[in-house]
Amino acid sequence: MAAIPATNKRCKGRSDGVAPSLTARYLFIIEFEDGTRRELYQSFVVDGEEPPDDLHFLFKEGFNEAESFEPVFFADQLKMFIQNQEAKIRSNYDGVTNIRQKCVGIQAVN
Repeated sequence: MAAIPATNKRCKGRSDGVAPSLTARYLFIIEFEDGTRRELYQSFVVDGEEPPDDLHFLFKEGFNEAESFEPVFFADQLKMFIQNQEAKIRSNYDGVTNIRQKCVGIQAVN
């Protein structure tokens, strides 16, 4: 699958000055040899620019129900992100026995 171009062709423009973007949010659960666990929350920009934090949109009442979209175009990017994050986790922590991840959200800013 081809990489998404940096020109935001998949994200539409906004009239409020906030750049369009598509962001995936993941929770990584790390299990260690001694039986302990750790959770890490990571956000990944799939397309566009890094969006403002959620509080910005709450104060501006900018949360709306999203139209459905086909996630196929960014599936390969998400797989690569997960593999890279798991490699970083294994290099940063000793005694990792297992890493699980869960997509906890997709944010589209249009």
